Order: sequence, then C-alpha cells, then structure tokens
Amino acid sequence: MFFGTNLTWNVNSPVQFTNPPAAQSNNTGDAVSVSAAATDALSGKTISYTATSLPAGASINSSTGAITGTLSDAGFWQTVVTATDNSSPTHYTNTTEIDWTVNGAIAVTDQGDQVNQIGGENKGNAALFAIKGCKKSCVPILFGTIVAAPAFDFRVPIWVFPAIFLIFGMKAAA
Repeated sequence: MFFGTNLTWNVNSPVQFTNPPAAQSNNTGDAVSVSAAATDALSGKTISYTATSLPAGASINSSTGAITGTLSDAGFWQTVVTATDNSSPTHYTNTTEIDWTVNGAIAVTDQGDQVNQIGGENKGNAALFAIKGCKKSCVPILFGTIVAAPAFDFRVPIWVFPAIFLIFGMKAAA
C-alpha cells in the first residue's frame, strides 16, 4: 500500500531589493530620483532592471535601478520594478511595487460673478467653479460663509460649493 504526502517547496530568489521604494507623491514638473537597487546572493551575477507603468517623464536605469526624470503628467501609477540576474540556465527575478501619485497644476476657471441671495430666484443653487488639474486631494482656501460642505464631483471633475465665498487658491490636502 502506498501512502502519499503533499510537499510544498518554496524557493526564494537570490535577487532581493535592498531597500524597496516607498509610495511616492510628487507634483508635475518635479525632478525625481528614486532608488530601486537590488542585490544577488549568487556571487558574480549582474542584475538588470525594468519597470512598467512609470509616470510620464520618468525612466529607469537598466544597470542601477535608479528611477529619474521630470514628471510631466498628473495621475496615479502602480509601478512594478523587476530585477533580474544573469544566471544560467535560469534567470532569477524579484519585483517590487510603487504606488505613485503625481498632482497636477491647479487653475480655477473664471465662471463669472456668482450671486445667490437668500430667498432670491436662485435660492439653493450652487456656485460651480471648474478646477483644472486638481485631484480629489485638493482643498480650497476660502474666505466667506459656507452654507454646506463642499463636494467633489468625480464625474466632471469639479468642486461644488454651496456657499457665499471668495476663493483665494487651492492647496494639496495633508
């Protein structure tokens, strides 16, 4: 009679990132330099690097793993860096992920005068201000009386302010 058993065999790659990069948050126009260096436990092996989904304007040095450049587009990227050694016949690899947010320049589009008086014909209407390049992490700097909490409409995207106020500018949320 034969009795079997299950065997799980985990093989750890000799390629390991020395200090995996943390999540990144930058603005368009920022010059960046992020290290994604790895080591190889097998002596004499050379490591090469590739990356997918880097922010626009950034590139990876295939020999050092350094990610550098000047960021040009706002958005969110989930970058995957792969380090591969030159072992033969099997190449060992390892990957690390970087969540990368690039905030864009903020510009408030003039919507003309917004006047809503209590009891007037526009009662309850919200003053709309289109804010270009602003993601949900932007916060308005206001002066005046807000009659309800501002809301961000993700479909447009615009901020909706049911208020009587002046906008002084925008800043990134902390």
